Order: sequence, then structure tokens, then C-alpha cells
Amino acid sequence: MVKTDIMNTEKLMDSMVGMPELLLKKVNRKYQHKVKIDSPISATKLLKTVAGDYCNYKEMMIAIYFDYSNKAIGHSIVGIGNVNSCVVDIQDVCRISLLSGAQNVIVGHNHPSGELKPSSKDLEITRKLKKALKYLDIKLLDHIIFRDEDYSYFSFQNEGEI
Repeated sequence: MVKTDIMNTEKLMDSMVGMPELLLKKVNRKYQHKVKIDSPISATKLLKTVAGDYCNYKEMMIAIYFDYSNKAIGHSIVGIGNVNSCVVDIQDVCRISLLSGAQNVIVGHNHPSGELKPSSKDLEITRKLKKALKYLDIKLLDHIIFRDEDYSYFSFQNEGEI
């Protein structure tokens, strides 16, 4: 039995070779030209473009990654949920941030209901994500809640929550 466990572990380790690169290729869209995001509204426009049709019926969390000069270098979808919730794996956000060489991150998610007020879970995930990224010397610049109907948004940064 121990031999089987060792063999399975070796197979697992062999299959993980190149995983960071594979994860980065599958999840993270890198930009050919660095995109300037200089306000919550410009971030909201990009977030809405990435979310596409999901804005209407599912919550989706998206992360935008920035280089040392605060130019966007890529984005990834870090969670897709249902009509009123979305599970986000903070480790994935941190992992992709590190692999993409990000110095700063903006996250955003939609509320299909159109309500922009953050829930207690939204506040909790923002605090946890900010703390986790801080340990990696990566700054969470903002968390934006947006809706499908227009370009209205709630910015945690503007409201003093970050």
C-alpha cells in the first residue's frame, strides 16, 4: 500500500510539472499592449466587457492585474456563481497575481439584481483578499461592484473600505 501511495504521489508530481505556466495560460488573459485603467469607471468598463452576458444572471468575480507602473497587464475570471452569490478562492487570486508578476490588483464583481450596495460577504472577502495580497507585497487597489444596466458602480476604495 505504501508503494502505491508513493507511485501515486510521483505521478501527481509529474503531472504538476508546468502547472504554473498552464494555469497562467488557461486562466489569465495577458494584454499585448498594456491597458491604462486610471479610474473606477475605466475599470468598470473593462470588468463589464469581460463579464459579458453573465452580468444578467450570474455573479462573476474578475481580477485585473497591474505591473509596477500601474498599467493593466492581464485579467482572469476568479469565480462564477449563481444569481446571488459567487465563491472566490483567495489562493487562486494570489497565485495568479504572483505568476503574472502583478504589483497591484483590482477585483470586481457584478450583482445581477442591480443592487450596488455590498453585502457582508462582499466586505469580508475584500478584507481577506487585501490581507492575503499584502503578505505577498501586492496591493489591492479596489474592489468594484457593477451591474448590467449601465456603468454605475460601487468602489470600495472611493467609500474608504480599502
